[in-house]
Amino acid sequence: MSLKESMAYLKKVSILYVEDDKNIRDELVLFLQSRVRELFVATNGNDGYDLYVEKKPDIIISDVQMPKMNGIEMAKLIKKDDKFSNIIIVTAFNEAELMYESIEFGISAYLTKPLDLQRLVETVGKIAKNILLEDENKKSLELIKQYKEVEDISLNQDISDTQKLEDLNSKIAQIRQNKKEQ
Repeated sequence: MSLKESMAYLKKVSILYVEDDKNIRDELVLFLQSRVRELFVATNGNDGYDLYVEKKPDIIISDVQMPKMNGIEMAKLIKKDDKFSNIIIVTAFNEAELMYESIEFGISAYLTKPLDLQRLVETVGKIAKNILLEDENKKSLELIKQYKEVEDISLNQDISDTQKLEDLNSKIAQIRQNKKEQ
């Protein structure tokens, strides 16, 4: 995926960024705030988890070493709530054990500091693309389900009855409206 495509996907997602170092946090907030749909920021794992619960962001980017609760502990709590959550761990340490632990509980990506902004954009872009594809799949499945309901009504019932015909037309109108909204 090109950098331009990645940037386009960023605009479509919300991100929770958790970092205790003010300078690093301010730099990345400045970079992300105009490039994502919505940005939430926390300074430690406790506040990050609380913000996650309140806002349910699409992607979480978190430092590891933080006061009150570290990023790994926060990520584990988030994964307990939603095993499909998308979490990127960022650390100044390139420790194999930490990386393996992150992979074991389903971290989406592991990046080291200092952050390479192009790599961050590409990583977030890939995750955002997958999120959007999953959403499209859910909408398509719902549409298929609605078509199936209409088919069941029309094939399994005598639609000579005016009320049944009106019900069928109502279902078809609802499907058309849902397609327009998509």
